[in-house]
Amino acid sequence: MNALAQNFGPWYQNEGPTVEEMKKDIKEKLMDAGPYSTIWKKKVPYLYLKAINDVIEEMDTWPLVSWRGWWGVKDYQHFKIFEKSDQKYDEFIKMRAKKNLIRLLNPYVIHRLYRFPDGLRIKEIRKSFYQGNKYNIYNKID
Repeated sequence: MNALAQNFGPWYQNEGPTVEEMKKDIKEKLMDAGPYSTIWKKKVPYLYLKAINDVIEEMDTWPLVSWRGWWGVKDYQHFKIFEKSDQKYDEFIKMRAKKNLIRLLNPYVIHRLYRFPDGLRIKEIRKSFYQGNKYNIYNKID
């Protein structure tokens, strides 16, 4: 339990939730995947859930509140979880897009560069490959 500075009044004013209890409560509230949840408005919902989870786990400071204050107000805007999770979600989407581009375009680019008769790098590779040879292979026919 989290003891507050004042020691007068009922127990729910003197004690409050621990950081783990606050994290658990916020995760249960924000990760509710009901039909009207904000999660379904996102393009990739599971990445938004991951972003919310990461933001909650990375938070450094937690307020010292009583049980009455915690259950009475529960002001999630105070934590700025939505703004931070939107930023993290955008980062996850960018990383996902980069991975997909690399996965899809890399074989095509390699094929276009190193295709044998007319690849874009074949002439340069031939020059650098045959540069160190003592014998000129092209004039060896005679």
